[in-house]
Amino acid sequence: MTSAARSRPPLALPLTAALLAAVAPLALGKTIEVPADHATIQLAVDHAGPGDKIVVSKGEYRENVVVPATRDGLVLKADGAAIVDASQLGDGFTVLADDVRIVGFTIRHAANGVRAYGPADRLTLLKLTVLHGANYAFWVDGDDLLIEDCDVRGCQGTSLYGDRTTILDTTFRNDGYGVYAAGDDLTLNEVRVVGSDYVAFYLEGDRLSVTNCKASNTSSS
Repeated sequence: MTSAARSRPPLALPLTAALLAAVAPLALGKTIEVPADHATIQLAVDHAGPGDKIVVSKGEYRENVVVPATRDGLVLKADGAAIVDASQLGDGFTVLADDVRIVGFTIRHAANGVRAYGPADRLTLLKLTVLHGANYAFWVDGDDLLIEDCDVRGCQGTSLYGDRTTILDTTFRNDGYGVYAAGDDLTLNEVRVVGSDYVAFYLEGDRLSVTNCKASNTSSS
């Protein structure tokens, strides 16, 4: 074996260490259970770190949950019929961080079901039911928003600001002002607005894709 060949293996060690250091921040976070680990969703958020997952068991939680800007990548998931009742005191969820996912909750009696700003980019709202809100079901300022498989009833509209917003397979019923979205590259597919008092869809921006959407019992579409 030549001296040149013997010199190669040691060079691989610093490279491997560098790769491990690069991958480490992408490791999965811990899972926090409510109420097993913390009695409320907010306490779980307060004790969570970026990338953690909060799993909320069946039950009614009378609170206004705030996800601060230091909780990027946080996942909040309902395990069963978890209800966030905001008691008309504020928003159901306020999101200030990026890459947050909120999945499976029923949100009721909120000023806004979900209010996100900061901007709160890459927010995912999946399988949410929003009931009887005083203001908007979803009021979001942020790019790359995904709303999918949600059911909204008895709110005053939805207001979205940001590029690359996507709404899929979602129904807005008796939702006062319908869906307003402003930004480029908007995508709506299988979105239904039933019973709006104003317009069903008010969309502003370039490169809009609207397919298989329906408005019924509205003042105008």
